[in-house]
Amino acid sequence: MTLKSLTSLAEIRKSQERKPELVTDIGEYLLSSGALGTTEDAWLAYEQICVAACDTGKIQLAKICVEELEKKFPGSLRVLRLNGMILEASKDLPGAEAIYNKILETEPNNIVRDMEKYVKELNKYIDTYYNDPEAWLELCNTYLTLQMYPQAAFCAEELLVQQPHNHFFHLKYAEIQYTIGNIELALQEYLRVVELATDYIRGFYGIKLCADRLLNEIDAGKKSTKGTNSSGKSSKNTFDKATLEKLVQLAANRLLVVYYNRSSDDDDVDSATPMSKTVLEKWLKNMS
Repeated sequence: MTLKSLTSLAEIRKSQERKPELVTDIGEYLLSSGALGTTEDAWLAYEQICVAACDTGKIQLAKICVEELEKKFPGSLRVLRLNGMILEASKDLPGAEAIYNKILETEPNNIVRDMEKYVKELNKYIDTYYNDPEAWLELCNTYLTLQMYPQAAFCAEELLVQQPHNHFFHLKYAEIQYTIGNIELALQEYLRVVELATDYIRGFYGIKLCADRLLNEIDAGKKSTKGTNSSGKSSKNTFDKATLEKLVQLAANRLLVVYYNRSSDDDDVDSATPMSKTVLEKWLKNMS
């Protein structure tokens, strides 16, 4: 049970999904059983549980996590930020503001240097433990924080080499490519996402966004730019107008079905109210 719980927390961190109720339930079990330990994963889990506890209003659980983190990382701005989140969740807004101001008063150049040092240390670690997907994911997220998108894309490609059937990694790569502007490559990756995880909302949402954007380019008479990977190589596949239109319709239909299922108590698509159907259809139409 303990190993399964730790694995579940790691998977949620990888996917970057917000599942505060599940995370706090797992966290309460791990803390009560004393199973977290002092591994590197344990400190990530403490932080993850603390944030989830703030989201769910379980302030005491959040405080327990921060106490453990403060013992391990005294004076850490990252832990200080968690204290601010706890005060926010406790409705102590002046106290939270004071902490955030204290963080902001820290010399910005020091923060930048800390990030640069962190990237260097992560790269050193990866040189030794090349097949550690969590390290690659952390480096990818750090590059994204620094808005270094080509470097983040390279990290995502390494993740895909190591775990080609992980739909979360395909999703991350697709979102990075969309941000960079490599829309065709992003579309290919979003299609891979829904191939691996049926009815995954973010996958179909991405398909519709990409296909709509490519159709708009075609309608405007622009020549579609081929997608490229982090090495600057063009993607092999292109999408004609007929294919893109079919993808838009497919994505919209699947999103409607998934949302209908989630919004009805008995998971019956036909039970969705006319109002909810109208709202969803209007929202999907306005996505383009």
